[in-house]
Amino acid sequence: MDIDDNNDNNDNNNDSLGFSSSGSIFTIDLTHPNFSNLSSVGGWMNGFSIGLNMLLLRISSDHIQAYSNSCPHNGTRNQWSLQSGNIFRCNNHGYTYNSQCNNSNSLPCYSTNIDGTNLIVAT
Repeated sequence: MDIDDNNDNNDNNNDSLGFSSSGSIFTIDLTHPNFSNLSSVGGWMNGFSIGLNMLLLRISSDHIQAYSNSCPHNGTRNQWSLQSGNIFRCNNHGYTYNSQCNNSNSLPCYSTNIDGTNLIVAT
């Protein structure tokens, strides 16, 4: 899955945007202003506008989950809203997806780990 469509050499250093990548590993600086929405539980963001083709949701104080930004229904991107109960809704056709990664009706999830002030995402 292509996470960063502007990443021709598969290594990208976007420190000015608050993240870098090496292959399929993304390191996100959670202290960077671009990621301020993730500072509290329930905060979420669509990273597409800064070159991260993923959705991020703070599940708890020590866990942020990353998801595909592509709707499983027909591939639509960037049409997301977060409903109560942490349900992602694709506003293109109204399909909803659970934020729990082990659910058959959830968006595809990526492996994540918080290391200090960095979020590490493996796609």
